Amino acid sequence: MNTNLGGDYVDRDIVLGTLLCLASGQVATNWFDQLVDHEAIKEGVTALISVATAPR
Repeated sequence: MNTNLGGDYVDRDIVLGTLLCLASGQVATNWFDQLVDHEAIKEGVTALISVATAPR
């Protein structure tokens, strides 16, 4: 689906891949924990996943 959006979709793929890894819990957490705003990022990802998976 992402490739059907047209244009340069590499940036969207990077973000999508990162979100999927964070959601699956299969990410190198020590790298993630070293980010300055890792708690804020984690909260944002959790909120985004909640919105994305909410019934419509």
